Amino acid sequence: MLNTECGIFSIIKKTQQEYNILPKVIEGLHKLQHRGQESCGIAYKKDNEFIIYKDLGLVKNVFQNFNEMCQPTICIGHVRYSTSGKKNISDSLKIKECHPIKGNHNLNEFVIAHNGTLPNFNELKIKYNSSATSDTLFLVELIEQINKTDWNDICIELMNIIKGVYCLIILVNDTIYLLRDRYGYRPLCIGETDNEIIISSESYVFDYKYFKKDVQPGEIIKIEKGYINTIYNLYNSIKQKCVFEYIYFLNKNTIMDNIDVTKSRQMFGKLLAQRDINKFNKNDYIVVGCPESGIISGQSYAYFLDLPYKQVITKNQNVKRSFILPSNTQRIDLCKRKFNIDKSIQNKSIILIDDSIVRGNTLKILIELLRTMKCKEVHIRIASPPIISPCYFGIDIPTYSELITHNKSIEDIRIHINANTLIYLTTEDLEISLGNTNQYCMSCFTNKYNKDIFDW
Repeated sequence: MLNTECGIFSIIKKTQQEYNILPKVIEGLHKLQHRGQESCGIAYKKDNEFIIYKDLGLVKNVFQNFNEMCQPTICIGHVRYSTSGKKNISDSLKIKECHPIKGNHNLNEFVIAHNGTLPNFNELKIKYNSSATSDTLFLVELIEQINKTDWNDICIELMNIIKGVYCLIILVNDTIYLLRDRYGYRPLCIGETDNEIIISSESYVFDYKYFKKDVQPGEIIKIEKGYINTIYNLYNSIKQKCVFEYIYFLNKNTIMDNIDVTKSRQMFGKLLAQRDINKFNKNDYIVVGCPESGIISGQSYAYFLDLPYKQVITKNQNVKRSFILPSNTQRIDLCKRKFNIDKSIQNKSIILIDDSIVRGNTLKILIELLRTMKCKEVHIRIASPPIISPCYFGIDIPTYSELITHNKSIEDIRIHINANTLIYLTTEDLEISLGNTNQYCMSCFTNKYNKDIFDW
């Protein structure tokens, strides 16, 4: 399993109507929990002072006893999975690195929430003589040092300095600034109702009828007194939207940059099905999508081959994503507790659709469990190409040697996970499903990187 780094959310009141937006922000963070399960927090103003409430843990636990009754006009929130700095640090330092984070520019105090990762963070620390322990703390330091007398200019200067990877919310007084890096690696969108402006990493968090726009790559938006204004556009012909957002991370009901996640995953399933025409008899096989992000592709695969689909594998909702854990031993142990498997699979042949294989731990253990329960055959279909190289832009795949593809062919992988057959999608399939793949970051599939983002 994979994990992305963060989700950001905010509500800004447009009217003077008296009601508490804090519970709604917390609910928004709960809906973005899949984007980060390490920590969470919110920030708002009370009596002209920034209040930041954050801690390690899931939203439902951190805010279990939160009952603030003030009625701020703006609140920003964040769920986090750390992708920079050291993982084995004290809880006190982890809490310091939780978002939102407060800074102090000569003009004003400000609060920041960040989704992304600076791939050259260690080099930047040396270049700027910084002692920051995370890339977000580095961004706070950098903002504090920008010698401008207007926040519009501060944000423009920041965007021109930092190439990526980031989506940022900056709260100053009663004004919000939104910044999305020039390549558009991570998603950020705006919704609007009669009473509120809503900012979210994913559109599904609010009713899509309230969708206003995606923040465009290289765009800075200022929200003040209920008005949404673009104050800067850094035009860049190269777009690098993360293709794995569509394959795995985004909620199925999200639409990002005009691409419908559900329709994309349905197309992945259809393209996998085209490779298996006339291979499987519907009286002998059942199709199942690996929960959760393999389900839509699995249902589509079954539909196009006229095979029965049954969700005989479900996920224990009380178990975290295995990719989040720091050690391989912990991940393997968690995998064994992650799935509930229906006993009806006994003596059945399964075609299992999954979104990806990274290390292979989860899938190998799942196949082992299926065979222990007397499943006759297990055929694996993967709704993405093989991951052959690390991601330096926010997905925690740190080394080549951790990948199951390291020194292994597809046949080697099939044998290693003990599947009867194994088929992946291709990068050409992604172009059919998503459009021009030159608009996407495909580095994990191609080992070809946007070097410009490392060298500045």
